[in-house]
Amino acid sequence: MKPSQTTTHQQDRKTISRHLTSALRPSFPAAIYIRTALRENHNDCSSLSRQRRACEQFAASRKWRVTHIYEDNGYPGNNDQRPGLQHMLTDAQKGEFKVLLVYNLDRLSRSVADLLNMLASLEAHGITVIPVAAPFQPLFQRLLLNILTAWPGTLKATRQEDK
Repeated sequence: MKPSQTTTHQQDRKTISRHLTSALRPSFPAAIYIRTALRENHNDCSSLSRQRRACEQFAASRKWRVTHIYEDNGYPGNNDQRPGLQHMLTDAQKGEFKVLLVYNLDRLSRSVADLLNMLASLEAHGITVIPVAAPFQPLFQRLLLNILTAWPGTLKATRQEDK
C-alpha cells in the first residue's frame, strides 16, 4: 500500500468513526421507516407492526427520541414514488432527524442502484441509516459505497487494458 493510500484509508476511518459517534449519541432525533409490499391490516402479528416494534426497541435501548415514523403499506420496494419514502426524504433534507432506523435495507429499496443513491443522499445530509436486524451495517454500507463508486472506473480501466 502506498503512503498516500494509507493516509486516505486512515482519514476515511476517522471520518466514519466521527460520523457514527456523533450520530449515535443518546437523545438524538431518530426516524423509523417501515414498508411492506402487500397491503396488510395493522395488528400485532403484521410485518409492519414487527418492523416498527423492532425499530422502536432498538431506539429505546439507545435512548434515542423517535420523532417520525414513515410507513408505506402495500408498496413494492422497486417503486421509489412511495408517499412515506418521499415524506422521509423531504424531512431528511430539512434535517428533522439524524438517525434513520429500518428493519432491513431492503425496506428502503429493492434496487441496488436506488439504494446506493439514497444512502449517499442521506449521508450527505448527515443522517446515519441503521438496519436494526443487522446494526453493524453502517460501516459495511460505507465500505460498499466506496467499492461500488470505484467500480465503474475499475471496469473502464480493465476494458482499456483488454484493447
